[in-house]
Amino acid sequence: MRALVIPREDSDPELLNDVLAPFCTVDLADSGEDAVSRFTDGFESGSPYGILFFLGIALPGMNGVQTALEIRNLEISRNKYPASTLCLISGCTISKETFAARFWHDINVFYINEPLNNADILTAIGYTAHVWGVSAFK
Repeated sequence: MRALVIPREDSDPELLNDVLAPFCTVDLADSGEDAVSRFTDGFESGSPYGILFFLGIALPGMNGVQTALEIRNLEISRNKYPASTLCLISGCTISKETFAARFWHDINVFYINEPLNNADILTAIGYTAHVWGVSAFK
């Protein structure tokens, strides 16, 4: 399973990477635009990202909500794979409620509290593995 981590400028994605590494191949995006580009490349190459972690909504360039919407629109337009799981890490500049309002119909959205809670991360990984029909381990 592949994971894409989209950090905010002031975040340290290494802690999250350490938790994800046994379960996922992890890529790190530099911005919202980079995340969409990486997601598109993975989608088109037949190696899509099953799970995305937003460490912030205030990203350089395209913000996190725009990034998530762009990714969902790509998935909907191609309808080839299950929807990826979107994980919003708390402490973002947008509230959980605001993000939920944009994705109220989306069952593939998880909210993970800071400091990072490994149980929440593992729940999201397990859910994603079940949806995609793959092992939760690499």
